[in-house]
Amino acid sequence: MRRQASVQTAHLSLESIERGVVRLRDGQYRGVLQVGSVNFGLLGPGQQEALIAGYTGFLNGLGFPVQILRAGDVRRRGALSRRPDGPNP
Repeated sequence: MRRQASVQTAHLSLESIERGVVRLRDGQYRGVLQVGSVNFGLLGPGQQEALIAGYTGFLNGLGFPVQILRAGDVRRRGALSRRPDGPNP
């Protein structure tokens, strides 16, 4: 008896996932890169410029389309916006 594909698999047209690389049914591949964060505001001006230059070099070095998604802790972000000395939303 053949198992029915999950809704996600059917919607995304996934063929397989191997070693962190997603293969779609049409033969295309997708990769996922997870990176950490940097508190940009705490960096000095030279460090900020270096970080921007590195990120710019990374993006300019890509020879293919890229989609950047940001995921964060909404609860923490909400708590910071409620503090009197925290950032305004």
